[in-house]
Amino acid sequence: MIRLTRLDGREFILNCDLIEFIESVPDTLITLRTEKKMLVKEPLKEVLSRILEFKQSIFSQPFFQSSQRTYVKSENSGDFYSDYDLKKLRDFKDVELLEDDDETDQEDE
Repeated sequence: MIRLTRLDGREFILNCDLIEFIESVPDTLITLRTEKKMLVKEPLKEVLSRILEFKQSIFSQPFFQSSQRTYVKSENSGDFYSDYDLKKLRDFKDVELLEDDDETDQEDE
């Protein structure tokens, strides 16, 4: 969603996923997929810049949601873990890890 200004000065928020194409004639004319057209004060480059900024903010987030689950990107591996997996990992976070069984067996012998 991007904030734009109509020619009469009123601001509005536009879902940029609905944009079919943008023209500079000389004002900026935005045509939506619904075939609705709107003139805005912002120059073409500014509209494109806002769309790009919005898309980058969305796709740079280290998480996504699917089927009512949230998936978070691991900082180390780049893999995604579901909120369920993270809860399990968090439950074991404070548990002290035991030595490998092989090392323990060798000490007993």
